[in-house]
Amino acid sequence: MVTAREVASRAGLALDNARLYHQQQAFAEGLQRSLLTDPPETEGLQIAMRYQPAAQAAAVVAELERPTPEGEATRLRWSNAGHPPPIVIAPEGEVSVLAGHEADLLLGLDPATPRATTVLDLSPGTTVLLHTDGLVERRGQSIDEGLTALHETLVDLTGEGVSLDELCDACLRRLLPPDAEDDAALVAVRLN
Repeated sequence: MVTAREVASRAGLALDNARLYHQQQAFAEGLQRSLLTDPPETEGLQIAMRYQPAAQAAAVVAELERPTPEGEATRLRWSNAGHPPPIVIAPEGEVSVLAGHEADLLLGLDPATPRATTVLDLSPGTTVLLHTDGLVERRGQSIDEGLTALHETLVDLTGEGVSLDELCDACLRRLLPPDAEDDAALVAVRLN
């Protein structure tokens, strides 16, 4: 009888711990989502963003410089501090991974560390996709395999009329397993 009470007591404690864990996880997810701002409304740009938290609780930096009235191209400058490189989808549908310099030291570790910057001129109709490694890297799959899968997905999705929202949603749907262990974030920008 004592053993049965002990088992029941431990089972109740385990259920209570599981309930508290799920409450904390939901709170943390809500907090993370509340920290995300809506994309800025910028003339000549369409912007879509997605954030998918990990199923379990466990900084490419880019700047677009708009053209001058003289008609220069939009200039993309980026510096990689640990995330996968940006991807560009040309207006004709060609998908390219922007292999710039080797990734720099993670942001925040040593503010005095010099950062390499890569620059590329972009034409109207170009889409730039920035993403975290949570979209393409997981246990049992190398990041190269994940980048290949992302590339193939983007090639499939680059037909006429695919909105940025549809592009982002399809990437998450096709690439993320339901039990993702890492957060995934996407920012897609299309030049008008």
